[in-house]
Amino acid sequence: EIDRSPGAIYRVDPDVKHPRRDEFTVGLERALSRDVRFALTGIWRDAKNLTGSVIPSARWIPITVTSTGVNTFPSVNVPAYEWANPDESETDFLITNPDGFEYLDPDGNVLGTAKAEQRYRGVMGVLTKRFSNRWQAQLSYVWSKNEGTVNNVGATTGFGGLRTFQTPAINLDSNEGNLSWHRTHEVKLFATYQIPGVEVGLNALIRAHSGRP
Repeated sequence: EIDRSPGAIYRVDPDVKHPRRDEFTVGLERALSRDVRFALTGIWRDAKNLTGSVIPSARWIPITVTSTGVNTFPSVNVPAYEWANPDESETDFLITNPDGFEYLDPDGNVLGTAKAEQRYRGVMGVLTKRFSNRWQAQLSYVWSKNEGTVNNVGATTGFGGLRTFQTPAINLDSNEGNLSWHRTHEVKLFATYQIPGVEVGLNALIRAHSGRP
């Protein structure tokens, strides 16, 4: 045996709150004719009490580093943080609700405050033609905005994303924006036609959406 790296033991905050999502929807539906109706729905969703781990005893020194230019990208100066006391704090992991956690420098001054949030805003319009005269169809459009500081790729929304809040280098400077599964626009069209004689339904589904970040 040359070396041994024991696994970190995470403490759990006794006052940790259970994650939840608050969602509000407002809808309006109106018949345009005997066979056609239109529905408009607004969606407002916020994630609350997201969980993650922090290092309460860690102290950080703000520094500036220069990124190396690649191909046509120039070198730029970016903010970073040096871990001032890793020997005393590298095993001090606490699972908690990190929103509002303060990162401190060696003198106890606050460098910044963690934000743990996910926000979804959406508007959905649906135009529906019920089955009559051998055909039916539905056309829908969704505009949405999905952003925050905790990604929505699955592993980072729960305990798989523990390290997001351990260092200010991740959470303070470049961690907020559109989430990985954010798509601003989505259009779907579904239609069915009942073929006379054979009485077989011919169906079509077309879907188009904008790309991910």
